[in-house]
Amino acid sequence: MNVIKYFPVRSVVWAIVVFMAALFIFAILYVSLGWPALAIINQFQQQFNLGDNANNVLEFLKYTFLLSGIIVVIGLIMWLYINTRKREVLTYGV
Repeated sequence: MNVIKYFPVRSVVWAIVVFMAALFIFAILYVSLGWPALAIINQFQQQFNLGDNANNVLEFLKYTFLLSGIIVVIGLIMWLYINTRKREVLTYGV
């Protein structure tokens, strides 16, 4: 059984490199933008009496932002699995 036929080395390496780069970039953005965004939402909720509906919207935004990390990581893992299972190497004619 030819392993190269089922896992083309070039496309697997490229997919892993893109996966790691995307994960690194997302982690940097998530950490650098996450804490200030959550701090602003918390400060906004504490300073202003907005009512139940507005507080529910802010809570929804906060939890959506917190869960976005898990959603992106699952999406990247799915993308990596799909792109490493391709049987042929994608080439684009010039």
